[in-house]
Amino acid sequence: MSSMVDSNMNEIWPTDGKHRITLIYLVEDDGFYGGGYYEPSVDLMGGVGGDSIAEMVNEAYASLERATKAVGTVPFDINDIKKSVKFDLVECRDEYQMDEAHKLLYEGKSFELINKAVFE
Repeated sequence: MSSMVDSNMNEIWPTDGKHRITLIYLVEDDGFYGGGYYEPSVDLMGGVGGDSIAEMVNEAYASLERATKAVGTVPFDINDIKKSVKFDLVECRDEYQMDEAHKLLYEGKSFELINKAVFE
């Protein structure tokens, strides 16, 4: 069984075989959550935001669904995104952490390694 580490709690949660996409975000001073994800299988990037983590993640699912319908073949079910994709969350405290997290993501590092590097 695969798992994910929750960036806020550092606990292991089952992913139930879902396709994993790392979503890196920053909580701004005004409480807005803004960030983005990258899906390397189709070289797709998406920027998302919201007034809460839940709102931001829902926007990520909607964004991913819209974008992948135009792309074509992807390694998950585009007709049931929420059941086939799990966003692994990396919360950054500042722009430096965001830059480092994105650098590691583009180098192909796993969510666990990115999360560990950002919080060291």
